[in-house]
Amino acid sequence: MKHSWLFHQTLDPFGNPTRTETRKYNYAASISEPEPGFLAVDESRSEKPERLELEGNPDKSASTGFAALALVFHPHMRADFDMKCE
Repeated sequence: MKHSWLFHQTLDPFGNPTRTETRKYNYAASISEPEPGFLAVDESRSEKPERLELEGNPDKSASTGFAALALVFHPHMRADFDMKCE
C-alpha cells in the first residue's frame, strides 16, 4: 500500500475557499481483466467504506473512483476518448 494525500477545500457560494484540509491515507488500487473485455477496478484505503460518511471526514463526504480514471488509457477504452497534447 502507498500513502496518498487528499486535499479538500470547503467553498463558499462564490467558489472561494473557506476551509482547507489535507489528510493522509494508506491507499491501494488494482485494475484487472477477469474476463475478456470486462475491466474491474478495486481500490481500498485505511478507512473502511462504511466509515467514510462519519463526522470525522471533511463535509461528511469521501471520494472514491480515482483509479477508474486510468481506464481512459487502456487499449479497450482509448478509442472512446479524444486526447490531444498541447
